Amino acid sequence: MQSLGNGAPCLNDYGCSLQANGYRCYSGTCCIVSNTGDTVTPVCRAPNEAAEMQNGRPKNCLYTSCSIGYTCEFSYAYNGGQYLCCGKPSSLPIVQQQPPTIYGVVQIYPSTGAPVQCNTFNSCLAFNDTPNCVYSSRFGIEVCCSTLNC
Repeated sequence: MQSLGNGAPCLNDYGCSLQANGYRCYSGTCCIVSNTGDTVTPVCRAPNEAAEMQNGRPKNCLYTSCSIGYTCEFSYAYNGGQYLCCGKPSSLPIVQQQPPTIYGVVQIYPSTGAPVQCNTFNSCLAFNDTPNCVYSSRFGIEVCCSTLNC
């Protein structure tokens, strides 16, 4: 039987435990259980990447930009589904030249946590709070947003 990888879809803990001790099936995804009880550790798609942390918690890239070397991805395995910054931390300190970018609010599908994709200037007008169809460098697609910077 083939073992499931980190972040792979699963039906139960057995398939995940074939990967290694400490893996559990959480919300349909194999993930690592931390050593501090039954808390689920954030899992990135690439096994050699880690979630960027901010104030002791994984950085949520739905609301703030990822640091250099990290990209935004959706993790079904963490916090019931959350956007995380994933990447390889740099060994050199990063000097930030500009203040962090403030992003607008993105319209999200409640059932999937994915951003609402649009394709024309007026395709978001049905959403009062997010009427702007703009390209988002965080998501790599055009999304419905509250501002012109998402």
